[in-house]
Amino acid sequence: MYTSDPNKQRHQKTAVLFLALSVFCVALTLIYEQFSYGQFSPYMRLMFLIPLLLGTVPALIRSRFRIPYRPNVSSTYFWNMGIALFLNGCLIKSIIEISGRFTSYDRMYWIGGTICIAASLLLSLLSFRPKKRKKAGEDSLAFHSLAK
Repeated sequence: MYTSDPNKQRHQKTAVLFLALSVFCVALTLIYEQFSYGQFSPYMRLMFLIPLLLGTVPALIRSRFRIPYRPNVSSTYFWNMGIALFLNGCLIKSIIEISGRFTSYDRMYWIGGTICIAASLLLSLLSFRPKKRKKAGEDSLAFHSLAK
């Protein structure tokens, strides 16, 4: 009997969601440039790469190669928050560039996003525990508790 791997399905769902976010960023860029009188910003044009490279690609790698490690919840939250901060930073920077102004306000987004991604990686490393392999004749604990 074939049973599907729930982690693989979860990673595929995550990849599809981040791919949809990338497509939304492309649509937002096209619509914004349509109404910006021919002005554009490279930050807005390349904004779709952030969810694609930081969201879709890692989820597809985990899904394809069936990496058994599953990051903890706080690590996932920090990773997603870092992606959101990078996206907001690109959007703010591009809107300010298109309007012809300059500000250092967008630097906070880049710093915050970097801190969140670094915190996510640190939490992932600290919570990593390789799975213990069972010996050939060893049964699971659930079986022993039911036998009593």
